[in-house]
Amino acid sequence: MVRRLRLAQALQRRLEDGLVSASGDRILELAGFAANLAWMAHGGAFALPSVERALKEGPGLEGGRPRLNPASVEGRTLHVLTTAYETGGHTRLAQRWMELMHPEPCAVVLVDQREPVAADWVVPSGGGIPLLDFEREGIRSRLDKVATLLALMQSARRVVFHIHPDDAVSVAAGHQARGVDLCFLNHADHVAWLGASLPALLLGGRRGGNELAVHRRGIDPAMCGYVPLPLTEPIQMDRGEARKSLGIGEAEVVLLTLASGYKYLPVEGRSLLEPLSLVLRNPGHRLIAIGPDPEHPVFTELARRHPGRVQALGIIRKPDLYRAAADIYIDSFPFCSTTSLLENILIGTPVVAFQPDPDELGIFYSDWPNLPGSLFGSPDPEGFAERVEALAESRARRLEVGGRLRKAVEIHLSEPWRESMLTLQKSAFTPRPWSGRVPVEEGILDRTLAGLGRDPFRYPRLSKWPLGFLEKVGVGLDRLRG
Repeated sequence: MVRRLRLAQALQRRLEDGLVSASGDRILELAGFAANLAWMAHGGAFALPSVERALKEGPGLEGGRPRLNPASVEGRTLHVLTTAYETGGHTRLAQRWMELMHPEPCAVVLVDQREPVAADWVVPSGGGIPLLDFEREGIRSRLDKVATLLALMQSARRVVFHIHPDDAVSVAAGHQARGVDLCFLNHADHVAWLGASLPALLLGGRRGGNELAVHRRGIDPAMCGYVPLPLTEPIQMDRGEARKSLGIGEAEVVLLTLASGYKYLPVEGRSLLEPLSLVLRNPGHRLIAIGPDPEHPVFTELARRHPGRVQALGIIRKPDLYRAAADIYIDSFPFCSTTSLLENILIGTPVVAFQPDPDELGIFYSDWPNLPGSLFGSPDPEGFAERVEALAESRARRLEVGGRLRKAVEIHLSEPWRESMLTLQKSAFTPRPWSGRVPVEEGILDRTLAGLGRDPFRYPRLSKWPLGFLEKVGVGLDRLRG
């Protein structure tokens, strides 16, 4: 994995060299490309100082034209998303934020929405919340997007960035929006992203995310705040009816895991395969995975080893029936799925997580001030299996543990969450200059991220290399291969 890290570093340097002579739209193109590479193919750094400087100080970035009337967002909290999705917790987080802060007036901007998405998946229904989609409005020039977003930000009461790690447009607009009350949601706290140099309050949802922001992104601790992940009370369904409709016997112990398939892919030979194989030696246990499809390498092998007791069902947009039927929830590994884990805790389901090397790899795991991973995580397969078996043996114990965990996460709900957010909004915040000190490292965390990410040799966007660099990069690749 060190070889991957160093190749990614070499490619990153090539891109950053191009920023020296770039201007305007070319800066935005190249910055987005560099950030996407750093996000998808980790090179040992969690922020990109030269890219940040270019987006803040580069020439020609103010050459766009505002294309929307900002009156529709005046006096509102403006939530800025790069792209909204119909699966995963990222979009739902923004929607719940607006729902829980009602009746605070809000608006939403989609900066680069390339696929259609239902409006009710992005904004709460019945709230009269404007949804501005730049692509749908015909705003396709990057510079015009910067100018339009800047005008909207200057009209809004406050702005919350829920942006992708490679959103150069929003970061450039953020640098120009001087004096705007700006919050940056650290929802991708485990990867490199653009925006470390913004004069924004960084809102982290996990302890490890804020610690990494300080030590590996160069962000001043005074610029870091904590906000619980906002959740609404999930639908409560009758357990017996749910199991009956799914054909699950009363004596069976159902293990449920729910996350995007990539969050389960093995890295350096480690995955949930061995921990779950130990658990499934008990013939009374059944595993249901929502998100991974039947061809997923981990769940295909589990199904081969334990015929008839492993189901990988792919994406199910409303998995409430399966949640109600489950006895124990299993967090995804090597990437946790915080939203799914919390939603299952909220209906009283106990959880278990496989969390090896927590001191070095804790950024990948579910862990909050009110619910530390030590309460439900195990660092080795045997300890994981023992935790699951202890819960499987006693429904009374499952109810007791589930109830205790539920109490710990109620801060994520409605009134407690709203109170914590109002307190945060009232607190004094003075932007501090960004240090720009970003170490490049090759430790276990960086090697693991390199293994989880794309192989730089197969990075798909190399075939569309900007500024005619492909030939130069090809020479570099040949040297590295040698």
